[in-house]
Amino acid sequence: MESSNTNLVESLKLLLPLLSGGLAGSILTFFLNRFQAVKRRIEYQTSSTPLLRFRPMSDRPINVTVDKSILTGHDDDRGHQESIQSAYAFSITMKNMGNDTGEPVDFDIDFDKDTKILQSSASIEERQDSNIQPNRDVNLSHRLKLTVPYLNRDEYLYVSVLTTGNSDAKFCQVNGRGKGIRVQPHR
Repeated sequence: MESSNTNLVESLKLLLPLLSGGLAGSILTFFLNRFQAVKRRIEYQTSSTPLLRFRPMSDRPINVTVDKSILTGHDDDRGHQESIQSAYAFSITMKNMGNDTGEPVDFDIDFDKDTKILQSSASIEERQDSNIQPNRDVNLSHRLKLTVPYLNRDEYLYVSVLTTGNSDAKFCQVNGRGKGIRVQPHR
């Protein structure tokens, strides 16, 4: 009986380093693959500044207007003026926090449902070839759409938007579509 116990102990002594080495190798492989995996994470920050907020007084009329075609997106409204009571400037900064340049990304930037987008622009930090044209969604006047051909790792995309009619002057949400892309607010 002692001989079989001795054999078992000797066998375990030989197997234990092999099993622990195999386990350590598996864990190391898992973490290496996890850290080397392609990550496409874009984080964004938003800020807004009121440019105009007032209710005109009846004894001192002040009227601020914009071309109605800017508000509606219809060429038929060009040349007709529309009064506005508010204007906000939004600044949206996006950064590729992943480890991959990746493929094109389509962004939707949403404001509250009452918002009308007056003007917008977009550029990528220190890149001369960044010809990004934001467009208002034809069906949703509170949504801005833009496509970025690529965004390098640690590169910034800056979007400026002038709005009116906001019921929530701080609400701005960014969503992205693209292969393996994840867009989230900055932590």
